[in-house]
Amino acid sequence: MVYARDMQDYLALAQRLFTSDANVRNVKSYFSVKRSKFRPRLALPQR
Repeated sequence: MVYARDMQDYLALAQRLFTSDANVRNVKSYFSVKRSKFRPRLALPQR
């Protein structure tokens, strides 16, 4: 899951992570248009 400020930031991230690596063949992205959950129900350990 990626949180990006805007599409330009997301595209820059995708470019850096996926298109510069010759081992990556195909990438699919799914975007949420409605947020139905506001916070996680499980406590995640802090690093």
